[in-house]
Amino acid sequence: MDKFKEKLEAFRAKINGKDPNAPEEPKFSENKTFEINLVPEIKYQMLKSMRFRKVSTFVCIIVAAVFGVATAIFGGIVLTENATMASQDTKLDSMAKKINEFGSMDDFLTLQNQLNAIQTVNDNKKVLSRIFGVLSMLRPQGGDEVTMSKVSINMEENTVSIEGQANAGVAPFYDYRVLESFKKGAELTKYDYGRYVDEDGEEIPSRCMIEARKNGTTYIEADGSIYAYQTIGKYGCDAKIKALKDALTDIDERESVSTENETKTEIDESGKEITTTVTTRTRESELRAQQAQVYSEYGVDVRKNWFDKWLKQNNLERYDDLTSRQSEIEAAFRTYYEGLTDDEKAIVDTELEDGVDIKDVDFRKIYRTPQFTEWIKEGWVDEEGQTQGEARMTLSGSISNWPHFESRCITYSGEETEQNGKSVVVWTTENNCMLLASEMNITESSNGKDSSGELVLRFKATVTFEDTVLSFQNKHVLAIGPDGQNVTDSYRQIEGMFEQQAADCNSPGVICTESEVQGNSGSTNTNNNTNASTREEVKES
Repeated sequence: MDKFKEKLEAFRAKINGKDPNAPEEPKFSENKTFEINLVPEIKYQMLKSMRFRKVSTFVCIIVAAVFGVATAIFGGIVLTENATMASQDTKLDSMAKKINEFGSMDDFLTLQNQLNAIQTVNDNKKVLSRIFGVLSMLRPQGGDEVTMSKVSINMEENTVSIEGQANAGVAPFYDYRVLESFKKGAELTKYDYGRYVDEDGEEIPSRCMIEARKNGTTYIEADGSIYAYQTIGKYGCDAKIKALKDALTDIDERESVSTENETKTEIDESGKEITTTVTTRTRESELRAQQAQVYSEYGVDVRKNWFDKWLKQNNLERYDDLTSRQSEIEAAFRTYYEGLTDDEKAIVDTELEDGVDIKDVDFRKIYRTPQFTEWIKEGWVDEEGQTQGEARMTLSGSISNWPHFESRCITYSGEETEQNGKSVVVWTTENNCMLLASEMNITESSNGKDSSGELVLRFKATVTFEDTVLSFQNKHVLAIGPDGQNVTDSYRQIEGMFEQQAADCNSPGVICTESEVQGNSGSTNTNNNTNASTREEVKES
């Protein structure tokens, strides 16, 4: 029976494809667990996803921690700012309460607004008086005469309307060429403005400069050089002088209180208070030494006037007691005064009228027109190879190390050339500032008779100036005519510029005979009226 079972098992094994002679497979108990990797690729992707999940979780934790720290920091900042703002709010409320309790607040705010508006006012301010100097320059020079009977000014548009009469001075007095000359001359007129500076390049205040005589004429030399005077002795006119006087005043005040009593209280070893009076006395010699030091600091620059020359001649110093020598000082001043020119005497008279002590009277000439030869020669080398000073002007037109006028309109340039075997510099001057913004407009002209009965040409004209011509901000304006004539914006007499308006020949009671109008030179092509018809009416009368 057992053999039958074995054969049966062997037959089944053949049927199942098993070798009956093969060793028997091990048998496992049912409680053992086996893992069979049936799909390897799926498992790989699963493991990869698990690793990515772990990394993502770690990164999220780190980011969350960073945001937590940042939130805490910014929260602290916000709390601090809130506390600071709350403190400032409290401070502002306290200040606002004090301000509201200030009784003159309305006046204070009004004054503050006015002060803030000063600059705006100055920027827009115009110099009305400058127009008369400019108009005097526009008038023809020589025998031709143009007088004005009425001038209307529009400061906002820089426009001047003129009613006047033109007189040729010789027959025919009403010659139209005079009006034409007036028009063309005005259109060719230029101007200049700028500032005066000292040797350090610092601006000299306008109040320190005198640019014209009392009759209004410009200071000009025979070669055409224009100059002005700087009054140095005028108190406060020069910063260095003011600093010098302040320093000396301080010394004088200390000298007047040279003796002082000072009370001191001390406690001795036993605890008892002891009061003593100490007298301090400043020696007069010490004060004089201080004065000498002050003059040595400031005097080199500003104390070179006539009085210092007199002191040097007499081996004296400014801080010496000169009361006993007052008569000598006055005599020295008279000698100095008599040696001045008429223009210089007028400058000294002005300083004395302003209350300047005769010992402080001082002035100097400052050229507005460059002194080309002298200023550039200072830097030349002589025959022995020695440099003669420092050049004050370069070939590019730059001026330094010397008081001069800095122009905003005129530029200079030089070029070295050889003439007659010598090296010379030829200078070129260029001015691009035209006085008028547009050409003069002659709106009306007709024949008429002036107050003396002479036949003249009546006219109306309008001129428009450039904006900078009348601006208050622009100082030292100089109108320059095409013939080189000039006039500054200083005071100028206008006598002779205005005259009673001429009567129109067409008005009743005015007789203009044919003989008076003979030789009429023709009409101006700028006249908007028909001058020919006007002349016909004159002949008919």
